[in-house]
Formats: sequence, C-alpha cells, structure tokens
Amino acid sequence: MTTGSISKKDEAERLIRKYGARVNLFYGLPQIPFKDNSFSIAYSVMYFYNLKREIMKVLVSEIRRVLEGQGTVLIVDPIMTRGKIRKEMEEGKFKLVEYTEANALSFSKWEKIA
Repeated sequence: MTTGSISKKDEAERLIRKYGARVNLFYGLPQIPFKDNSFSIAYSVMYFYNLKREIMKVLVSEIRRVLEGQGTVLIVDPIMTRGKIRKEMEEGKFKLVEYTEANALSFSKWEKIA
C-alpha cells in the first residue's frame, strides 16, 4: 500500500513524529498485543469493512479475548457492511445492544456474552 512513493505506514510514522503524538501503531493480525481481559471497552472506526471474512473472524475472537467480563465494543462502519459485521459479531458471542444509522454509516454497540 503506497501513496506515491511513500507507504501509508511510513507516512503515519512520519506524522506521529512530526506532531509528537502518543500513539502505538500495530501492523497486521492475528494477535492483539495485550493480555486477556485487559479492557472494558474497544472501538473500531472505519476498519471492519476493509477485512475479508476470515480475518474479521480472527479479529472478533481477539477482541473478545482482550475484553473483560461483559466488555463493550463500539463499531462505526459503512452501512453496506452491517450484515457482514453483525454475522461475525454474533458468531463471536457478542450481543447487539444499540444500533443507529446516519450519513451512510452504521453505529453499533455490542456487549460480550459471558
């Protein structure tokens, strides 16, 4: 993935340095680099729709692993992918607790099923 002659990864790292942002970038899957039950909430904005179904399954499983108890997941993605996301989240043992749509985006709140 490149933009001109600079990769997106290189550009992101350059901007982080330029602005002194306190950000950690993680490249690829399958394992999120955090311990089990590390977070009460996770969120994703405009990411799930980029994933192939097999990768999404792995990601949902990893999110489940790092969420504690009945942790919450917030997802913002294009409306066109809502069915695919819903299927993988439900199969990954998450319950949809809130959903809305606006400006061609879906906003969903999920709870981890214990």
